[in-house]
Amino acid sequence: MHLDRRKPPGDGRRLPENDFVGAEIVLENNPFPAGMQLSPRFVPLVEHLHDLGSKPVGELHIEVAGADPFVQDDIILCLERYRRLDKGMVAALGGDHFPPPLHVVMK
Repeated sequence: MHLDRRKPPGDGRRLPENDFVGAEIVLENNPFPAGMQLSPRFVPLVEHLHDLGSKPVGELHIEVAGADPFVQDDIILCLERYRRLDKGMVAALGGDHFPPPLHVVMK
């Protein structure tokens, strides 16, 4: 598991410019890479872990990294990147909570 630092965040999906008469289009408001299918349990489990505090969150990272030094390095790099974020700014932009699923219906 190595992070691809060349790709920008988000999957860049856009609606095709076709006639969608009678079609239902469902887009998930997914902050993760394209093709990554999240279990419906993911968000509630992450929110619960966050509520437990920083130690359990850190322990999860240790479990994920295991003994692989490359994964450990990737996690440290991610944590350093997140460390530069301003908590107030993240909250002001709505980035402190997962967004609800987005459903678009075009007729």
